[in-house]
Amino acid sequence: MYEIQTRQFKIQSTKSHSIFDDFKRHGCLINHSCLSGRCGNCKAKVIEGESQLVLPELGLTDSEKEQKFILTCVRRAASDMILDLDVLKGVTLEEVRTVPAKISTLTKVSEDVIKLVMRLPPGADFKFLPGQYVNFIRGSIKRSYSIGGVEGENTLVFYIKRYLKGYMSKYLFEEARENDLLRIEGPFGSFFLRRDSLNTLVFLATGTGIAPILSILTSTGNEKVLEDRKVFLFQGGRVESDLIGLNYFRSSTIHYYPTLSRVRCEGFRFGRIQKFILDQDIDLSNATVYACGSKKMIEDAKELLFSKGLSRGQFYADAFLESN
Repeated sequence: MYEIQTRQFKIQSTKSHSIFDDFKRHGCLINHSCLSGRCGNCKAKVIEGESQLVLPELGLTDSEKEQKFILTCVRRAASDMILDLDVLKGVTLEEVRTVPAKISTLTKVSEDVIKLVMRLPPGADFKFLPGQYVNFIRGSIKRSYSIGGVEGENTLVFYIKRYLKGYMSKYLFEEARENDLLRIEGPFGSFFLRRDSLNTLVFLATGTGIAPILSILTSTGNEKVLEDRKVFLFQGGRVESDLIGLNYFRSSTIHYYPTLSRVRCEGFRFGRIQKFILDQDIDLSNATVYACGSKKMIEDAKELLFSKGLSRGQFYADAFLESN
């Protein structure tokens, strides 16, 4: 089905599956997140061949389209093709499952963020890689939320922002009660810690985009990787209450830089986190960057860091996108 040519892959047209699914069916996973043409993570550059668009490529800029980039999750190969793209190497992802889950606790973190702890059935054995996300299913409504960690056996923690007119948001903020039963589908996504040899890790987070990063940084399975590297975290919020995990990060050994964009406050930087990244004189040639949160922050940070020498293959992102 495909032939590897360094970073380039030659694939044969099937015309019946997305390019992403064609790769997956043959045991080769492309970096991904939303799988709906919105986040841009499964981007590939067309070297040769033609493809057919199935859904709009909202995750691409006009400039990227002009440079012959496509999103593999919403295109089918219309001919044999050669693509330049990133794939997941040396990683085995857990099988996607759907399991019942009850609301264990629901706590207000700020005016528009709640902490939700979900309790899975005994013996559910639900496995995921820290940084991945799941879908909540309630009736006909399905919405995606990043796992923020665990609190004991058979629990999953989530930090969820209120969105006006959001159907699942309305339920969670106004109607949900302890012991309500939902279904959880997952895990999904390729936003997790890579086991590379680079000695610096840089994390960028805005709003509840800190959730998957918190999961990565607090996972016992990542302890060895983290302690052997220099770790930077740039976390942004509008006001201090937006900075989930503030006390934990301030008392940790990582290099932590909390930033506020709406108010000036002692002990915090003021502005957008992407403008402070270069202040630390980080050797980007020896760094891996993980960014999660607003799409604008991710795009701005990507453009800035690439212009300063960061390799395209050293930047991983998970953009949080609204849905109704």
